[in-house]
Amino acid sequence: MRYWLVFGLSFAADQISKTVVRRTLSLGESIPILGPYLAITYWENPGGAFGLFPGALWVFVATSVVSIAFGMFGRKYLEPLGPLSQISLGLLSGGAMGNLLDRLRFATVTDFIDFKVWPVFNLADTCVVTGAVFLAILVLRYEKQVWKA
Repeated sequence: MRYWLVFGLSFAADQISKTVVRRTLSLGESIPILGPYLAITYWENPGGAFGLFPGALWVFVATSVVSIAFGMFGRKYLEPLGPLSQISLGLLSGGAMGNLLDRLRFATVTDFIDFKVWPVFNLADTCVVTGAVFLAILVLRYEKQVWKA
């Protein structure tokens, strides 16, 4: 149940935020939030992380589908790691679904979180990275416990 709740919330938050940005800002327009440190900047990314591989749309579509499937089908196997495993997988899958929908609808991903010292990104990216990091920590902790036994 946690998986589906986090999946739905992360996907919805991502899509709502991207829709608001697309409807209220022009491409390249930026609104400062915290002076020179943080802004909302409407950007479209036809590639992957940091804009890499802009012509590889179907590679990113396939990667997203695999990530979503991993979350949906892997959640049962990772239940012994505890509730954080379900939250991590929900974040990972929900974020992947958000960017997948963008790629299928627009052949690009809407980005808008701009820290000025880092490439512009979105909530889906944040969910994917956070979910993957938490999942890696859980798996490493589990492995450490298994090796101690």
